[in-house]
Amino acid sequence: MIVELGLRGLKATAEPSSRVFFKDVCVGDYAADILVEDKVIVELKVAGDLNPADQAQVINELHALRYEVGLLINFGRTGVRFKRAVNLQLPPQDESPPRSVPSAQSVASPNLIFIPCHPRNP
Repeated sequence: MIVELGLRGLKATAEPSSRVFFKDVCVGDYAADILVEDKVIVELKVAGDLNPADQAQVINELHALRYEVGLLINFGRTGVRFKRAVNLQLPPQDESPPRSVPSAQSVASPNLIFIPCHPRNP
């Protein structure tokens, strides 16, 4: 995965150490599977299917590490499946209005949503 992302011109770091926050206090360090462009957390799984525990892991990582977007990718028996998560709880980086996210399914928190992903055609 790291090689492919690099070949596509993206900066990808395997298991980068990131600070974990709880109520604005740094409480330790954590390493997600991959960090892309210092913006997107990628969690990789190899299981029969995606499950709620995997989604909860991404939710917790986005909140604790203060990232906006996460990808959960499962290389399962029936092929590759993935979900994208968006953390809506982060403070705005600028004065632009909040972005709306169409067709979003709320999961576990009103401040974080999983969005159906559709692969782009090359």
